[in-house]
Amino acid sequence: MLLSTGFAYADVTPDDLGEGSALFWQALDEMGLDYRDVRFDLTDFGFYNQDKYIPHLLTAYLDNPWKVSPYTHCFTDSLVGQQPSLANTLTSVQGRIDQGVRITLIGDPLAEYMAKVEEYGVDNLAIALAELNSRDYTEFIDEDYRSLPEDVRDAAALFCFAVDDVQELRWGALSDPVMNYNYDPDWVFDKCVDWALELPDEKEDESDRESAVLIEYLLDNVDFQRLNTGATLLAACVERMELMLAEHDAAGDDFCYSVDTIYGDLVLSGAADDDYPGDYQHVLILDTGGNDHYSEAGSTRHWWHPVSVVIDLGGDDVYRNLAEADYRLRVYYDEDHPDYTGAEYHYSRVPAFGAGVLGYGMLLDAAGDDVYDSQFIGQGCGIFGTGMLVDRAGDDEYIGVTSVQGSGWFGTGVLIDNQGDDHYELYRYGQGFGFTGGVGLLLDCDGTDTYIANNEDIVYDSVHSPVINLNLAQGFGYGRRDDYGEGHSWGGGVGMLIDAGTGDDTYDCGIYALGSSYWAAVGILRDYGGNDRYMSAHYTLAAPPHYSCGVFIDDQGDDVYYGYLRQTLGHGRDWSLGWFEDGGGDDWYQAGHQSLGQGDVNSIGVFWDKGGDDIYLLHGPGFGQTTTADSSVVRTGAPGSIRWYQFCLGLFIDGGGYDQYFVVPEELPFTGDIDDLEPSTIAANGTVWHCGDSIDAPNSHSVGIDAE
Repeated sequence: MLLSTGFAYADVTPDDLGEGSALFWQALDEMGLDYRDVRFDLTDFGFYNQDKYIPHLLTAYLDNPWKVSPYTHCFTDSLVGQQPSLANTLTSVQGRIDQGVRITLIGDPLAEYMAKVEEYGVDNLAIALAELNSRDYTEFIDEDYRSLPEDVRDAAALFCFAVDDVQELRWGALSDPVMNYNYDPDWVFDKCVDWALELPDEKEDESDRESAVLIEYLLDNVDFQRLNTGATLLAACVERMELMLAEHDAAGDDFCYSVDTIYGDLVLSGAADDDYPGDYQHVLILDTGGNDHYSEAGSTRHWWHPVSVVIDLGGDDVYRNLAEADYRLRVYYDEDHPDYTGAEYHYSRVPAFGAGVLGYGMLLDAAGDDVYDSQFIGQGCGIFGTGMLVDRAGDDEYIGVTSVQGSGWFGTGVLIDNQGDDHYELYRYGQGFGFTGGVGLLLDCDGTDTYIANNEDIVYDSVHSPVINLNLAQGFGYGRRDDYGEGHSWGGGVGMLIDAGTGDDTYDCGIYALGSSYWAAVGILRDYGGNDRYMSAHYTLAAPPHYSCGVFIDDQGDDVYYGYLRQTLGHGRDWSLGWFEDGGGDDWYQAGHQSLGQGDVNSIGVFWDKGGDDIYLLHGPGFGQTTTADSSVVRTGAPGSIRWYQFCLGLFIDGGGYDQYFVVPEELPFTGDIDDLEPSTIAANGTVWHCGDSIDAPNSHSVGIDAE
């Protein structure tokens, strides 16, 4: 249960919002509020939600919403600044769910392994392999060994000296809850995979009791700090290996050294165009060049495969994990679907390309225009473990279906792309997605990028719409709602999408995306610049429902925003906080019902455009209006309910420029001439307005300001 901290927290005020903060003070004066009134009473919050596993970040933001903008700027800037260090990145990412481990703070965590690398010289890799396998080191020295370049040999030796300690940390974190309570570890692994797949018609019920009991037991008993220590140590090792190989010249590399270890095959290969099939269990692949093909690499395959790492230094590589080499999943159909063709669709259940399921999977590709094509659980996905994919350069393509591209389920999923014009495509649960006890990050540092959460092949529809996909992606946090089941609801995780470049990016999605969240979770999207385009439908662009927080920040550019269905662009519903912030530019907005700084049912919705000549099209209430009641008035907001007394706020602020406000007649993407639209009767350029509440609740507050 959440407890109020009163006003003993850090005294962050509207002044900490920087330029434009005076308009927030003006808004408070208009409503007759003190800045400390803008908060959620977390004691009252406990009447409605008492879930376990609620992230501390959510508590901090709900208790003082003025922290949302400055704190989010701080830790996203920190992530961007430190991302060359994989270990420090993991520490920061896992810190968002209170699980970060700072092994690099004092001393070098790799010092003892590096000392062995230097001490043993030319025999170092052979000795490291001998220690792993309890064999004589001379058994590992042959002609292939002697042909290894020194830097490749040393990097592999460092890995082999460290990997046993990485595995020991993983074993210490997981062995007691899994092995000592008579669980079959392979069954546990499969259940974790099943939970993140959620294929249509494969699970009878996504709240399947057997799986839920297992997951909750693991959440209560896994030592996440120790588990994350192993991940951070492995990330530090991969980072150091990259530095050791930074000056490697792959021209003329003609070597291949392969050996079995207790954790899987170790393969060191040169500049040839290699093919790494999916029927091998690898602990390390280090490839110095060539246009290579990978299947199922850099990821854990089962319980007894705890660690898998791929480092590829160059080449236009293809990472494809499909049942058929030329097959790309686009649509699921069943016999009840009107377009059912009788075709048999195949998929691979094996995690791939930076997936850590009850362990650690990491992939680092240093250069080249690469393709990552894996359907499920990959491209930076962690499930009771850590999955990490880092691509340093190139115009890359990332394709998947679900639980890919920075997806954390009871663990950590990270995808970092440093350079290039990249394309990201999935259906759901990714591009910065965090489920209960998990954190997911997609960090793209440069380029003109495209982020697609598929809304064309309608295979994940919902009660919200039969013709729009439920994506849960692009900076989305998610929890388990079971208040209508057996009462075992879980607080959600933290999902983050950060685009730190200044390219003109495109974002496309349906429902639940773009810096939003559901059920006691936090979702964050920040784009640093460019003339960007955001196409979405519902519960997007900082519009979380049910005890959650959604944060959207676009720093600059002439941007286009569509939230055409309803509840978008700074909306909160049911004890939630939606914070939308655009740093300036000549922007175009289309919003549906209950949008643009709209608080609904004891929530806070903030919309803030800092300046520029903007155009607003709105269908339905918004522009700062609050709605305390909905179709179930007695339950949610009428006199006689304690919700009647609780805080609700709608706040719309445009910081300057010549702005135009129109009424759009339909909840569809508008493509006509704005001269044909009626002007808004609520908002106008250079004015202040009060929208009021749908039923005039006493603690519901509303204001809109358009500054000259």
